[in-house]
Amino acid sequence: MQKRLLYTLPLVGVLLFTGCGQSGQGSGDSEGRPASASEQDPSAAAAASSARASSGAVAVEEAVSSGPTVLFLGDSITAGYGLEPEHAFPALLDARLDSMGIDAVLINAGLSGETSAGGLRRVDWLLQRPVDVLVLELGGNDGLRGVDLQSTRNNLQGIIDQVRAKNPETVLVVAGMMIPPNLGPDYTQSFAAMYPELADSNDAILIPFLLDGIGGVESLMQRDQIHPNEAGHRAVADLVQPYLLQALQAVPARASLEVEEAPSARQIMITDDAGIDGYPPGSPFDIELVREALPGFEVIEARDGSEGDEWTVFHVLEHGEVLLQVDPDPMRTRLGGIRTSSQSVVTDTGHGVGSEFSWIFAEFQPTGCEPGIEEMSGYVVCPAPETESFYYVFQGSWNGPDGELPPLDELGSWKVKTVMWSLF
Repeated sequence: MQKRLLYTLPLVGVLLFTGCGQSGQGSGDSEGRPASASEQDPSAAAAASSARASSGAVAVEEAVSSGPTVLFLGDSITAGYGLEPEHAFPALLDARLDSMGIDAVLINAGLSGETSAGGLRRVDWLLQRPVDVLVLELGGNDGLRGVDLQSTRNNLQGIIDQVRAKNPETVLVVAGMMIPPNLGPDYTQSFAAMYPELADSNDAILIPFLLDGIGGVESLMQRDQIHPNEAGHRAVADLVQPYLLQALQAVPARASLEVEEAPSARQIMITDDAGIDGYPPGSPFDIELVREALPGFEVIEARDGSEGDEWTVFHVLEHGEVLLQVDPDPMRTRLGGIRTSSQSVVTDTGHGVGSEFSWIFAEFQPTGCEPGIEEMSGYVVCPAPETESFYYVFQGSWNGPDGELPPLDELGSWKVKTVMWSLF
């Protein structure tokens, strides 16, 4: 089977910096702060800049598919917060469809910290590629923040309406969520009831509760007891799979034949001495300057760091895919770095995402390599040879102790997972 797989994954910047994402409950990213005006009011949300709670990038497996396109639009659960992308449940489902001989394109558009208002803001961009199945997993963070339920309902309905306006035959799957009872029984019960009501009124397939039998089970959750771990995501995939198969069976046979590759705006080049063309070192850390340097791409605000120490970063997207992240300097006022895990971004180092360690260092002695931190023994960070600003993050298999550098002669087949350009 040939296909083009798109999925969101955490940037390997956690190797050099602290972990990303915010703490919360349930679906998992809110800190329980009061709802902002933009979250309460969809019209204000449309005008506000899009904020994101964790960094992300997109890995792309280029190929051709004639199968239906499935868009997973969700928050940290869909994004696979805290895990490698291949362990998030959309990627697990993609592998299962592959093993079944089912041709489909699965797009993971999950973002940690996403709200219903945020999903509504970016769905039009995501719909530049025709969608045959929408799996909608949003609203959990709204509930944790106490957002007015009518506002959440309106946002979710707005997403559905935009999807159906593009393709009236899109098959909709609504993933139900539940929240803790700390906001009172009326709000909690009304929140849970919102999902079956949406599914019923939109002729959608309903997953009653996405974390049914998973949430609250210590062995299936990460240490924060908020986000599913690898085993938990396998359980989520088990739960979602029959609903996804039902949705794929309902897709009209002709729908996916109309899918075409969206045209690329233009190629992004990162150079050792200039950073992004049109956005050089020393530039103020300003989203409008990034947008001016990269016309044709969507640029949104996101959040990086860890609880209690977070900062704003910029994500550059094309057709809903995060191509790279722009980081500030330590003072958070000027351009400080760029990170990408996409083969669509080109550098002047001669190598990029997917290049093997042995190719890069065939003529150069690797120096300054460091093991990945955060107890990730499968990563090594090395300065790119003959450059001043580039670093490669290699991923591979290593059975040694966490946090220790593998022998360099064992890194030959390790491949670049992330390219980082940094001034610091």
